[in-house]
Amino acid sequence: MPTRPPPLLFPPSLDPLAYVIGLGKCVMLARFTSGRPFHFPPIRCLDEDHWLVTVLGIDDAKEACEVMAGHLWNPPSIREMLRPINARMVLEYCDISSPIPEIAELTNTTPRKVHLLLSAVAVWYKTGDLEAAADLAEESQWFISLLLNKKC
Repeated sequence: MPTRPPPLLFPPSLDPLAYVIGLGKCVMLARFTSGRPFHFPPIRCLDEDHWLVTVLGIDDAKEACEVMAGHLWNPPSIREMLRPINARMVLEYCDISSPIPEIAELTNTTPRKVHLLLSAVAVWYKTGDLEAAADLAEESQWFISLLLNKKC
């Protein structure tokens, strides 16, 4: 029985960038670019005035360019990136013993989805099987990983 969340997984469109700069900065970057694809510049093109440095800060901009230089990044929609983070609210409301219909209303989802998410979390903590938890929730493994990892 695991006592910790599963390994942190990101959707393919964020891999490897999210591992380098984090999900929050990926969301900021996607917002800044309005979700449009763009090429990361070589590190030598970065200076204090570069827009990427303005958005990410010099250290994260350098790390991002080191990993992604020359690659075209097609950011997923911000809504898609934030879905598992927003689903965490289901767990937060559950922690304060809110009834499922109330959780569904507060999180703008259905009671069925709330039940599926809570069941998936229970399966993860009972078995440690991320695939089974994801299947039960009718979500991807990266979604369940981000749902259970509060540190990202």
